[in-house]
Amino acid sequence: MSWIRNAAALTLAALLPAPMAGQESPPLLPSPLPLAWCLARAEQANPSVAADEAAAQAAFHRIRPAGSLEDPRFRSELVNLPTGAGDLQSTPMSGILFGLSQKLPFPGLLASREAAARAGARAARAQV
Repeated sequence: MSWIRNAAALTLAALLPAPMAGQESPPLLPSPLPLAWCLARAEQANPSVAADEAAAQAAFHRIRPAGSLEDPRFRSELVNLPTGAGDLQSTPMSGILFGLSQKLPFPGLLASREAAARAGARAARAQV
């Protein structure tokens, strides 16, 4: 059991930043070092834990958009309009066209994308 304490102390010593001139000294270490304290300190001092946590949160927020339709598109066109005159009545067959379109994916594709995003979020949470 003492080798666990020694390993935890060495790990903690490696994670603690070295004091620089003008800085306060690091907090006193409890004696003997409890494992829970060592794990909490390692989690606070390790930036990759925070990065993994942020990646898991981002993966969770990608689930809903993965299973939704793309935004509809609106378009307008000026057809057969002379460049010199901005009058729609001056030329026959001139006019304004409006259009609205929506892409509809193959059936089951959105559910598959959402399931893949959900699995990615679970994997990111497991990574944390």
